Amino acid sequence: MLPSEYIAKTTNIEHQMIVAWLSLELNNPSRTDHYLMQNSAEVRRVLADNKNNIKMDDFLIKFVKQVKKPKSVEQVTHDSKSAWMGMLGIKKENTNGND
Repeated sequence: MLPSEYIAKTTNIEHQMIVAWLSLELNNPSRTDHYLMQNSAEVRRVLADNKNNIKMDDFLIKFVKQVKKPKSVEQVTHDSKSAWMGMLGIKKENTNGND
């Protein structure tokens, strides 16, 4: 499904439910995931010197949602001024005395 089709066919609440379900489901490995982790561990054990240190859990991929720190008012103001100055072609004055 194309992103435009997805947007047209789902409401905001349906999208929020899908995102919540995926965040819960992605960290619960299925039988296929366990099989792939076991195969990966066995291949790694063949190539490793210390075969007892390799465990299946080493191949489990954790899906963690990254939380962004909110920007301060000063940072948002600076970003906005920089964007507008760039769009208008205004050069920032050099305040430190260096050319």
